[in-house]
Amino acid sequence: MRTRSQVLAPAVLVLAGALTACGGSDAKDSKASPEPTRATTTATPDVKDGVGADADPALVKLVCAPDKDGVWSARMTLVNSTDERAGYLARVAVLTTATSDVLGRQTLRVELGPGERAVVPFDRLAEGGKEGRSCEPRVVRMDD
Repeated sequence: MRTRSQVLAPAVLVLAGALTACGGSDAKDSKASPEPTRATTTATPDVKDGVGADADPALVKLVCAPDKDGVWSARMTLVNSTDERAGYLARVAVLTTATSDVLGRQTLRVELGPGERAVVPFDRLAEGGKEGRSCEPRVVRMDD
């Protein structure tokens, strides 16, 4: 009858050999190169950002404030001034004025026909009263 060490010793040697065979070469002149990384592209619609000098004129009015209980809500009026149907991503965020920490935000997709106007509601954006808070809108037009 064999002892435990006589059975385990060959098994350990086989395992060590298998692990060594799987390892890579440490030689500095190794010519193997990894497979090149291939990037994939996905077609996305053109985006016209609603910020700065190139802002989309769709946002014509924003009313944003907390109610008597300190809960922030907003109403954004958008107008599609183009002669084609347009999709918009409309976002309103409530931020702290001192650090610009986001207390709450909502993003909604709005589809408007040529010349069409819509009032977009953003309910229960954040809580915490009016002091030290501000409301920041953003509109992005998605051209399909």
